Amino acid sequence: MNNCWLEHPEFKPFVEKIWAKLNIKGKKAYVIKEKLKRLKEELRGWNREVFGILDLNIENTVKELNEAEGLTSIDGIEVGQGRPFLEEDVREVIWSCDGNKSPGPDGFNFNFLKECWSTLKIDVMEFLNEFHQNDVLPKAVTASFLALIPKKDHPQLLSYYRPICLIDILYKLLSKLLAARLKNIMGKLISSCQSAFLPGRQILDGVVVLNEIIDLAKRRKDCCLFFKVDFERAYDTISWNYLESMMLKMGFAEKWMKWMRACIFNSSMSVLINGSPTEEFTVGKGLRQGDPLSPFLFLLAAEGLSGMVNKAVDIGKFAGFKVNDSIRFQILQFADDTILMNDCSWENVRTMESILRGFELVSGLKINFVKSKLYGINVEANFLAAAATFLDCSFDSIPFKFLGIPVGANPRRLATWKPIVESMAKRLSSWNGCNLSIGVVTGPKDSLWWRDVAGVGGKAGDCWFPSHVSSLLGNGNSISFWKEKWYGTVPLRDLFPREGRYRAAFIRFGAALGYRRQKAMDF
Repeated sequence: MNNCWLEHPEFKPFVEKIWAKLNIKGKKAYVIKEKLKRLKEELRGWNREVFGILDLNIENTVKELNEAEGLTSIDGIEVGQGRPFLEEDVREVIWSCDGNKSPGPDGFNFNFLKECWSTLKIDVMEFLNEFHQNDVLPKAVTASFLALIPKKDHPQLLSYYRPICLIDILYKLLSKLLAARLKNIMGKLISSCQSAFLPGRQILDGVVVLNEIIDLAKRRKDCCLFFKVDFERAYDTISWNYLESMMLKMGFAEKWMKWMRACIFNSSMSVLINGSPTEEFTVGKGLRQGDPLSPFLFLLAAEGLSGMVNKAVDIGKFAGFKVNDSIRFQILQFADDTILMNDCSWENVRTMESILRGFELVSGLKINFVKSKLYGINVEANFLAAAATFLDCSFDSIPFKFLGIPVGANPRRLATWKPIVESMAKRLSSWNGCNLSIGVVTGPKDSLWWRDVAGVGGKAGDCWFPSHVSSLLGNGNSISFWKEKWYGTVPLRDLFPREGRYRAAFIRFGAALGYRRQKAMDF
């Protein structure tokens, strides 16, 4: 029986009619069983008359809806990928973009589109509609400039630079529209071990899970092996044939495949050297940094590795870390940052090596085994060293960093977070050279520019953004009770005289709270 039958107004009267008509003699259990059996037969006929063949009706209804709304489907998921581009969607994308990003070969940015939208919108919409119908883009639209951005101060080698593509404004708009549609269904295509770029998933998801696994292994004294995989120039080496086969395997419609061939597989670029472009050349593989589609397409490609690992688990060739009888973890991913984990056995080590080598061959994503690292919990040093030699990688001890955050360390120790705090402090120190610096914010507010800015919002007060500023709670050693501004903007020593009953009262109050006079009270 289907639950939808219960909602039909004729269902209950039909059951009552059939039930009353049935005349069966015998024991009560036999009577009700036979009545239910015959009612079931009657309901089958009623279902065919009222609902028809349900599966066929559903299929026909979905087909009609898809044809009416221009929808395509991925594994039965209605995603609206094939519908025409609507002006309100285009406008929403344009106004959500940073208008000051560096322009591509055409020289325009999104600020230009925003300011001149009333003039340009007809032509922009005609361009998008033509692409929707013909699935073709002119070569000039997919062209891009390749610029090199230094990863560190005073770079000496080419490897110290990160490539970024500056793309045409029309292509960037189209790519953002397609990426917005793709984003809606990525969560149904990508496994839960991947936590990058997907709605509802956070960068800390993998870090939290990894910390819990390490803590559990330590408490249970389980043997566990972690392999931190390093991909070499991940975006630059993806095979287009592999990416296309992955998308077809996932059920992408032919319409979308034509769009990807036009946008990704038919691109060209020039290298910017001292601000001038070189001669244009065609591209044969890889994804462009700066293309809004690239992060999502990379996740589709990286899903192949997760699939290979899970397949090895299913056929008994690889064993992940067992949390309980129903939960095992064998891989965690954040884009190209990957951790493989298993119980320490030579079969698992050999399987890891085979999977990674095979994935490298089919996907084009080259694994840098030299930079990859092996870690172990309750693993003998000889085994860890031998496994690292076999994998042609290095090995180290826990704790280590994953996504820049310490894992396997004691979170209650100050030393765990000190490197991160120092890194942030170093970045914040650069504010000193900016117009909006710590010194400017905490400086006098009687300058002309401050009066003008504050006057826009009303009265010029002494506080900067009071509702958005918070204090950091520490151990109290750096706090002067008498000199701090606990109430309003005036220190207590200015509100109350040092001599007299107020000072004595504050000393008694501080002593009652356990403060030491020479540090916390600081009178």
